[in-house]
Amino acid sequence: KLVMGDPARTRPARCVNSKGKDEQCWCRLASVMCARQSHNRDSFFAAIRQNRQDVVNFLLSPQNCEQERITDFRDWLHVRDTDGRCGLHVAVKCKKHSIIAILVSHITKELDYEILLDLADSAGMNAILEACQIGSLSSFQALHDAGAPWTTCNGEQKNGRDIALEAGHNSIVDFIDRGQNMGQEDAEREAAPEDE
Repeated sequence: KLVMGDPARTRPARCVNSKGKDEQCWCRLASVMCARQSHNRDSFFAAIRQNRQDVVNFLLSPQNCEQERITDFRDWLHVRDTDGRCGLHVAVKCKKHSIIAILVSHITKELDYEILLDLADSAGMNAILEACQIGSLSSFQALHDAGAPWTTCNGEQKNGRDIALEAGHNSIVDFIDRGQNMGQEDAEREAAPEDE
């Protein structure tokens, strides 16, 4: 049995809310007061940073969540680290493209996928803006293809193109400009009268 989020194979912390040492933890995953759930969150982010695809897939499985008494496996998509970043932010920042693909595949199955793709950290950066800042074109493309908005502004009122341009990541700026030009050409073609 894979012990939840134990990359180092340490024993999970005991829930501070349980009375007996063997009692199950019923705290929500986002509970900052529960030592066990804090351990679970730390393990999830460690698995992302270490590119442990097997662990991330396991943690996102509904069967695991039922076993660990996590209310909903989608909680993993919302949970934040100590810097206010969700799993997708961490995967982008660490350039873990296979983890990005796993997380995006789970996110796009949800009804609120636009919200999940646009979750901002404490600095107002969503995952696609993070990709623009670090210059990861492949991360940017994966998120863009999934529907993440690069037009969202961060806390400094800069969108993805502004951030990439300021950081000198011309490949992302070119990708955005090509996309805008293609969209404009498509609109012009639709508006043009048809030849007979």
